[in-house]
Amino acid sequence: MSLAAAVRFWMGEHPGWHLASEIADGMQACGINRRKAIKALCNMADAGLVQVAGNRRHMRYTIDRPSRDHMQQERKDG
Repeated sequence: MSLAAAVRFWMGEHPGWHLASEIADGMQACGINRRKAIKALCNMADAGLVQVAGNRRHMRYTIDRPSRDHMQQERKDG
């Protein structure tokens, strides 16, 4: 699973609006992986794959629907 997919999966598991740091903390990312996870999140926001609200240091992110990765996992479990 790519890092971007892992971010989307985490967001699917934890619906609502989150700061980038909250997402990285929830994924237990640290060091270089933390920076890469936040960069992947910003890239997805630029591409329109996640919704963004706020400005600069107070940007919050969410997805409006469960990610495909999340839905595939539910199918495997169910």
